[in-house]
Amino acid sequence: MENIIKKAIEGGFAKHLPNIEDGLTAYRRYVLDSNFWECLGKACKWEGKEIIDTDGDTGIMSGWLYYAMEFHNKNLTENWYKAVKYLEDLITN
Repeated sequence: MENIIKKAIEGGFAKHLPNIEDGLTAYRRYVLDSNFWECLGKACKWEGKEIIDTDGDTGIMSGWLYYAMEFHNKNLTENWYKAVKYLEDLITN
């Protein structure tokens, strides 16, 4: 998670890496911050994603929002560690 936060900081995220005592709690707070995701998206140069809603209509969702939703979906349906792995793989590709 530290590399992910460092990447967000490159994109302008104003917070710093948490102290070791704060660890997981701080990480979980960061992923709830939309500014974190916007800065991460900027650093990763994420482009918008085409989406299809339940009515079959298409639209463009901002890249940071798309990946934030994917992360949170994995976190809720699988677990925190798989969600973080997904994000780590995403930023290294």
